[in-house]
Amino acid sequence: QLLTGKKRLKGFSDPWVERKMETIEIKNGSILNSNEYKAGNIPVIAGGKHPAGYHSSSNRLANTITISASGANAGYISFYKQPIFASDCSTINKQKGISVEFLYYCLLLRQNEIYKCQTGGAQPHIHAKDIKDIEIPIPSAILEQKRIASIIESMDDEISSLETKKAKFEQIKQGMMQQLLTGKIRLI
Repeated sequence: QLLTGKKRLKGFSDPWVERKMETIEIKNGSILNSNEYKAGNIPVIAGGKHPAGYHSSSNRLANTITISASGANAGYISFYKQPIFASDCSTINKQKGISVEFLYYCLLLRQNEIYKCQTGGAQPHIHAKDIKDIEIPIPSAILEQKRIASIIESMDDEISSLETKKAKFEQIKQGMMQQLLTGKIRLI
């Protein structure tokens, strides 16, 4: 509702505009050869859903959208709040007139559509040209974009907190079941 303009935030009435992805600056990652690799704490973002490793230096600043470029997860959208080393992925950083956080959530909403843009056979690929025709509705006011992204980020944080609590309760349950089912604890 929020990312399509069907539901508007109070105080905003400026029109939304359709922007094709071809108007967004998308950069390709850089190849990181094994002889250049130096272990560190900077995530190396390649073609998967998780960092491929950790390098000693970055080639992208914080607040970067990544789009995995090849492999089974080609097209996977992610967002990094810390500096990264972009390898086998495309990246989107700060754009004029667009909140990168808002754009991330818009792309995430279209994750399945982006997956369908894969090209290639045995080794799927996604390049900037493959998603250039995808249209994103964007509020004219950057403040509205930031507010929408902030609301969705708060929801993500709450979900993450609840998932952490759920995992802890599952561990407690598992421990209790083990105690009860082995007879270590007896019911009275």
